[in-house]
Amino acid sequence: MYRTGSGAGRHRGALAPILTLASLAVACGGGEPPKAPASAAPASAPAAPAPDFEPDLEAGRRVFMSVCVTCHGPDGRGIPKTGADLVHSKFVREHTDEELVAYVKRGRRVTDPENIMGLEMPPKGGAPYLDDTAIRNVVAYVRSLQEDAEE
Repeated sequence: MYRTGSGAGRHRGALAPILTLASLAVACGGGEPPKAPASAAPASAPAAPAPDFEPDLEAGRRVFMSVCVTCHGPDGRGIPKTGADLVHSKFVREHTDEELVAYVKRGRRVTDPENIMGLEMPPKGGAPYLDDTAIRNVVAYVRSLQEDAEE
């Protein structure tokens, strides 16, 4: 039976922190490890280059702030024990845009030998609706944040 009156709001307010934590866990790939779809490209195959692609940095920033921010922070410098610093990332600096698009699309498992942080990144950052254009815009935005890469 659903209660009404003065005590009803007390129980609904207790759910807010639980729902917030659950949404963060989903966004960062909490729970089950990501499973690559049967049609996923092999790890070494970069995405096909986008001919004459003109990145939209504002669109990339909006996606970053709604998806990537959860682990990489609002400034891209990473959240400790959650996501890598992309501003000083040697990984970002040393890979082509298309290699980074392919990386974001497939994610990285904890067991990947190149995973130096011991953290899992779900495919598409846990946002399966992202298409190649959105990911390319995010890559362009992350490149705009890059400073001297050290890591």
